[in-house]
Amino acid sequence: MRYTAVNDLDWESADDAGVVKADIGPGVSCWRIDDGASFGEHGHEQPETFLVLSGALRFNDSRTAQAGTIIYTPPGERHAATALGETVFVVVAHTDREAT
Repeated sequence: MRYTAVNDLDWESADDAGVVKADIGPGVSCWRIDDGASFGEHGHEQPETFLVLSGALRFNDSRTAQAGTIIYTPPGERHAATALGETVFVVVAHTDREAT
């Protein structure tokens, strides 16, 4: 087991301005987005699960996920989000085996 505080993660710049991420393990990453920054619309072949740790995300379907919210996106569903305040969230990208 490995315990790491969010502030101690090895953050790397992502493709979008104001967005950084840290890989935690296979298929698991932590993301931090500056207030007002966003990640562009995209989709994945595999499902994803988000857990918002702090702040809030407004998704392209106009719903807002506050801290403590879990979001599941099925395979191929396109999504984008904008941070409302500095926001930190974890993403689990499921493998084929996990999705069944």
